[in-house]
Amino acid sequence: MGIHTKIQWCDSSCNLMAGCDGCELWNPRADVRQCYAGNLVDRYFSRPGWPPSFAIPAVFPERLKAALRWPDLTGKDRPNKPWLNGYPRLIFWCDLGDPFTESLPVDWLAPFLPELADSPHIHIWVTKRPRRMRRFFEAHTVPKNFWLLTTVTSQPN
Repeated sequence: MGIHTKIQWCDSSCNLMAGCDGCELWNPRADVRQCYAGNLVDRYFSRPGWPPSFAIPAVFPERLKAALRWPDLTGKDRPNKPWLNGYPRLIFWCDLGDPFTESLPVDWLAPFLPELADSPHIHIWVTKRPRRMRRFFEAHTVPKNFWLLTTVTSQPN
């Protein structure tokens, strides 16, 4: 989690959850460990604030309020990321996991939606499981300050 990140397309990142059930980039049983998040989590898993393992996703609700207190950046210049100038703060959520991974209840995010929707920031959610994301947002209105994205790693996926 950080108010600053080196990720070029956002200002900040916050891991409201971390971990994932795996995909073609992360399958330890087949010795596939190409996921940066999986490698990072498995390096630091024994430390406070990290899930017990990348394969055991964990939710960290206490992180929400801290991230929502970050200052609004609407109309501000970003000298190191001028392409973001003028936008509100862009927060990439759950960059150390997949927020729509199957081992979490599909509605785990629902209690946080009102606070996220009321913030001035743009909230970026990325998943490799767009069908689960769609199922969730069919039951809940997509806040206007959400950007929903999917990662495609191969043509069959």
